[in-house]
Amino acid sequence: MLSPRTLNSWVAPAAGVVFLATGVLSTGQTKSVYETSVFPIIKAKCTSCHQGKSPAGGLDFSALVKEPQALKASGTWSRAKLRIESNTMPPEGSPPLSAAQRKVVLDWLNKQFAEADCGPSDPGRVTMRRLNRVEFRNSIRDLLDITADVSEDFPGDDVGYGFDNIGDVLTTSPLLMEKVLDAVERATALAIHVPEARSTRYGLGQLVPERDAAEVGNVIGMYTNNEASVTHDFKSKGTYRLRVEAFSTPAGPEPANLRILVDRKPVANFQVRATADSPQPYEIPIDLDPGKKRVTVAFTNDYYEPNNPDPKQRDRNLYIRFLEVWSPPIEPSSLPTFHQKFIPNAIVAQRRTETAKRILMNFATRAFRRPPTVEEMNRVMKAFEMAMQDSEPVEKGIQLGIQAILVSPSFLFRVEPEAPNRADRPLNGYELATRLSYFLWSTTPDDRLMSLAGSGNLTKPDFLAAEVDRMLSSPKAAEFTENFAGQWLQLRKLATLTRDPKQFPDFTPQLQADMATETKLFFKAILDQNRPAADLIAAPFTMANERIAKLYGLPNVAGTEFRKVELKGTPRAGLLGQASILTVTSNPTRTSPVKRGKWVLEEIFGTPPPPPPPGADNLPENQAVKGKTIRERLEMHRKDPACSNCHKQMDSLGFALENFDPIGRYRTDDDGLKIDAKGVLPGNVTFDGPAELRAILLKNPERFARTVTTRLMTYALGRGLTAADDCAIDLILKPNKTSSFRIQDLIKGVVLSEPFRNKRGELKK
Repeated sequence: MLSPRTLNSWVAPAAGVVFLATGVLSTGQTKSVYETSVFPIIKAKCTSCHQGKSPAGGLDFSALVKEPQALKASGTWSRAKLRIESNTMPPEGSPPLSAAQRKVVLDWLNKQFAEADCGPSDPGRVTMRRLNRVEFRNSIRDLLDITADVSEDFPGDDVGYGFDNIGDVLTTSPLLMEKVLDAVERATALAIHVPEARSTRYGLGQLVPERDAAEVGNVIGMYTNNEASVTHDFKSKGTYRLRVEAFSTPAGPEPANLRILVDRKPVANFQVRATADSPQPYEIPIDLDPGKKRVTVAFTNDYYEPNNPDPKQRDRNLYIRFLEVWSPPIEPSSLPTFHQKFIPNAIVAQRRTETAKRILMNFATRAFRRPPTVEEMNRVMKAFEMAMQDSEPVEKGIQLGIQAILVSPSFLFRVEPEAPNRADRPLNGYELATRLSYFLWSTTPDDRLMSLAGSGNLTKPDFLAAEVDRMLSSPKAAEFTENFAGQWLQLRKLATLTRDPKQFPDFTPQLQADMATETKLFFKAILDQNRPAADLIAAPFTMANERIAKLYGLPNVAGTEFRKVELKGTPRAGLLGQASILTVTSNPTRTSPVKRGKWVLEEIFGTPPPPPPPGADNLPENQAVKGKTIRERLEMHRKDPACSNCHKQMDSLGFALENFDPIGRYRTDDDGLKIDAKGVLPGNVTFDGPAELRAILLKNPERFARTVTTRLMTYALGRGLTAADDCAIDLILKPNKTSSFRIQDLIKGVVLSEPFRNKRGELKK
């Protein structure tokens, strides 16, 4: 296992030593400074709230009297540092830190963070988790080379920590397993062609006469004009042969007439001269589309003259022995893609078990994301052997074997076994390939990842970093934008939102979809160009089509195609100027400075406010307080002491975006009332409007980079982060500071981090 020092030296040799989460801060030469200067400030300003059985924010400073105790509380100090830097601790209403006091505390903290050595790290507990709906869909798609979404009717996945790939909340219900079984059956039917019998025969008991007919042995006797029908399922488009074996008893001037019809449409007529001692086949080729069709054989020219002196000329009858439907041969080029790639055109009967085992072994390795065990392959081969015992085609046995693989826990769950001694351990190549592939592609590892995993090279940092570059440049990385950015930025909510069509006639389903597309393409542009994370806040461009441009008032953009559009000279820039964010943080009839401010606190500052107290009322809707601005109505709301402290900061941030209406259009007034977009942040930092708010946010790009890295790590690991992860994040951020925290570099840092590359033992030694 790489130590923090070793990994840091690989990522950035000149960066110095940084601090992971569970180790001990450097003792340095600061004991007297802490005990004589720092702790007295903490005691005076913080311990009134941060002590006891339930300390505020879970931070207890009361026991950190001596420096050795303080130096062990790295997770506590990491969170406290963020609050002190943002002037949110102590909270408003409590005696604030003076400028001199803030400097003393932050100087000491900054020195400790700069000189820290993390010691042994904690990879954190990752619950064994099943594939979520998107991961299942993509994995089936890539394993079987099909395009159909067989998971479309799966129940929705639960969300934890903002994402739907969190192991602790991904339950497995009986309903879901029913859907999985059905989906696997449908998927394998699309991927593997099981040849049906070339001919299907229908005789007495299957061919149903329209009127009563005689049964002569196994023959249908038609003594009057009559017909008999059957419904046949034509599996594919092609040239079929319809073959009827019949004979007749002749009478009158012409032979018996046999007519064949398909879905009541006549397709052939035959004169049946064959007799009972020598029945004859009568057949016709016919081109048919797939589907169930009614095939009919009919006797159309009955003749009956009972007084004819020749007994053989008194009664003309038709006798049907059977109808056969012959299927067209399957051309190899028309077989499903998976079938063509992996199943030979001809499988020698004597080697069918050997051939099937080889095919199923290779597939199981890809599906399980590692080589299967002997026991697993024995269970898979039992499914194949059952088909052989029932005289099914070899392709059917392979299909059943693949179904057994795809309903196995080894496919449905991402399993990382415990080490024998239950200690922490590095992930092996296959486990790393799985984590990496589902992080960046939301699907199973491709052949290159599996090859690197098998060779052991994927565990080497150089190879791992190179794979991140390769995978982010792949078209499959679109899934990262769709699933990571789509959930982090709450874009999935857009499709479920409603607006009053009279108040917002432009808010159509097409515009809703365009809003999400704009933000996804914008995120992808930042990602593809490896731009600084802060560009997500401040980039002076967006991706727009005509509908988005019209909403924003941007000229010279026509058509439905999205393209890069410059925003210089407009009030918009980055995410905070995009309709998607502004819409999901609004209410149906009005804006919500509270929601928008909360979004900025959570997704920019990375410091979410505490949940509202029980009984906190919502802001009344427009009709209840006509004539008052949003700011005035929030002032009414803040009169409740339980709401005041949190709302002051949230509302101020939200007011800066008040010039954007509930669907993101720019405005200067709200229902005739002039908009006031001024706000004040802790520390008496004032701003007016979105541009000045962005300027404040950009003064500390590391704060936003930490938020982005935290979200990336949560999504990558599939678990919520703890204080033990703070130092891993520091290790990622420190070497990237000089390059402005570029987004691909942060992703690479997550992949190279110890929590991503290691598994925690169930029991610590």
